[in-house]
Amino acid sequence: MAHRVFFAALTTGVEPKSFKEAMCDSQWGAMQTEIQGLENNDTWTLASLPPEKNALGSRWIYKVKHRSDGTVDRFKARLVVFVNDHVDGIDYSNTFAPVAKMVTVRVFLAVAAAKDWELHQMDVHNVFLHGDLTEEVYMKIPPGFEKGRHGQVCRLRKSLYGLKQLLDVVYVDDLIIAGNNRVDIAAFKEYLHICFHMKDLKYFLGIEVARSRDGIFLCQ
Repeated sequence: MAHRVFFAALTTGVEPKSFKEAMCDSQWGAMQTEIQGLENNDTWTLASLPPEKNALGSRWIYKVKHRSDGTVDRFKARLVVFVNDHVDGIDYSNTFAPVAKMVTVRVFLAVAAAKDWELHQMDVHNVFLHGDLTEEVYMKIPPGFEKGRHGQVCRLRKSLYGLKQLLDVVYVDDLIIAGNNRVDIAAFKEYLHICFHMKDLKYFLGIEVARSRDGIFLCQ
């Protein structure tokens, strides 16, 4: 029954298709949270656009995140850059992000189950924002935040969703940590929290990893 409620919520949830639609619903204050996170991360600095440069546009992407019982977990707004005019070798060089294959994930979990290791799933918050840019890239002020910034653009200092720069992580932004030493695991997680804004997860790539005396149960 819980799964039916979840799928019903997915089909009835309304996600804005444009910035104008989102502005008509107070629940999408998530845009302010996203901008605040970008600015706290020093993702860009305001500058005047050089004559020989073009400023990339951007748009908001909206997503309603649900819990497994169908209730709303949070409203997520993400700023994405338009990169149709990006030129290979000038605006970017690397376009790949190595990830672990699912067979590797299954083997990892099988070993953890056999050795009775602890398991922790974690996520790096705004992982794409940690990639430093070496290229000179400019972006127009995000929709809805242009007030008081006439004539200025954002010079991107770090990677932003949509850009074609490289980022290497375990599986983009999801990690599984396992081991037989609880102290070492706690120390490693604390180190990750120092380096990044991390959060613990119940799911890994949409897969629920449940532990019992009989082993590990995976549910997707």
